[in-house]
This record gives sequence, C-alpha cells and structure tokens, in this order.
Amino acid sequence: MERLLKSSSFKLTLLRLKSGSGFDLERMPLPQAPVYVVDGSSEGPAIENLIEAIRRRNPKAHLLVMIETSKDERIFPYLQAGAKGVVGYDDVGTDLARAIKFVAAGGFWIPRRQLARFVDTIVSESQHVTALKDPGRLSRREREVLMAILQGLSNKEIGSKLNISERTVKFHVSNLLAKFGVQRRSDLILKHYRIWPTSS
Repeated sequence: MERLLKSSSFKLTLLRLKSGSGFDLERMPLPQAPVYVVDGSSEGPAIENLIEAIRRRNPKAHLLVMIETSKDERIFPYLQAGAKGVVGYDDVGTDLARAIKFVAAGGFWIPRRQLARFVDTIVSESQHVTALKDPGRLSRREREVLMAILQGLSNKEIGSKLNISERTVKFHVSNLLAKFGVQRRSDLILKHYRIWPTSS
C-alpha cells in the first residue's frame, strides 16, 4: 500500500493484526485517522467484526475495504457493518487513492447499481419502510424524496421521477438532512437503516 500511495499526500500508518479467537478487537492499537483501509482477504465475519470495532471506537471514521471479488454477497456484509466503499484487488493500483479521497469526503465508493441493489436488499428484508420512529415528522413529499435517495438517485433523477424541479429536490434533501441530524446523503442512508435495522 505504501508503494501505491507514496506519490499522494496521504500520511500512512500500517497496522497488521493477528487473527484468532483470543484477539481482542476492543483493545487493539488503533491510530486516529479520517479513513481506514481494511484488507478484506480473510473469510468469514472477521472483517465485518473489525469494521464494527473501528466504528465503535472512531464513529466519525470512514472505512474502505480492499477485496478480491466484487460479488454482492461478499460486499453487502461490509456495507452493513459500516464500510463506505470497496476496491477490488485488480483496481487498487488505479483506484485506491481516488477511492480514499472520495470516501473521506463522505461518498460511497461502490458502483451505483450495486449500491441500489444493496438498498433494495435491505428494504425488502426490513419490516419497516418509513423513515423515522415517528413517521409524522416527515411530509409525504419528504418521504418520497427519501425513498428516491435510498434508491441511489441523483437530485436531477429525483426531480424527474417526482415531477418537481431540482431546486425543490434540494430543498427537501436539506430538510431531511436536518431532521436526521446529518450533513451528507451517505450518512442519511446509513442513519435510516440504523433507525430501522433489518429483520433477523
């Protein structure tokens, strides 16, 4: 990773963790950083547990996972655990630096169609499709805009779908961000599914 990012402006701290049942993720040495890049080569829930542990200790951090395969069933558990993006091993050389910057700015580094499938999966599994524990806090139009955001649509696409201007969409998006207490659309998506987790 150092070789790949040596020409960038990133300050890197490499940390190698030993796996095993005796390893305590809550006590692992964890340098404070705005972005953590995790090697997702391990099988099973180890990577999801690591992502969740990092987010518990540094809730404001953004996580990016390097993976061998971009299949939905491998990526979705990482996104559910709190990762903001994935980069395939084959694309690390060309995409890693850009992905880190994009995720650090609050975006999701994942193909839009795959993000939409992830959202669809969560919605279909959930018993709750309203936005808040008190749905009355949102107007009908705000709920429509929220559902469109969860489908991965841009402001322009939302306006076309709901037959309203892009300026009106931005107004409703701003209201949604304020009501959820977040600043970015990506955090709005994550907070929506923390309020209404998937059914087991």
